[in-house]
Amino acid sequence: MRHNPNAPRKVIAVDLDEVLARTSLAVADFHNDTYGTSLTMDDFISYDYTKIWGGTREESILKWRQFFDSPYFLKVEPVEGSLETLK
Repeated sequence: MRHNPNAPRKVIAVDLDEVLARTSLAVADFHNDTYGTSLTMDDFISYDYTKIWGGTREESILKWRQFFDSPYFLKVEPVEGSLETLK
């Protein structure tokens, strides 16, 4: 079968947070160091982060933007075995 460069590309999407990467752990470290909290992994019971750290939806979005722009984002560790699973 020949490759057709004009054919639509197929995309495989995978969940990143807590499936491939330990995002919540890095977010907890970021939030604790930045806002003086003491969040642990046990606090991450929802993806509605206003239920975790309070505040408004807009404040939560701002915190996520700050996290993505911070060195903490670059320290997100892969879940053990996740890289091998993707190969």
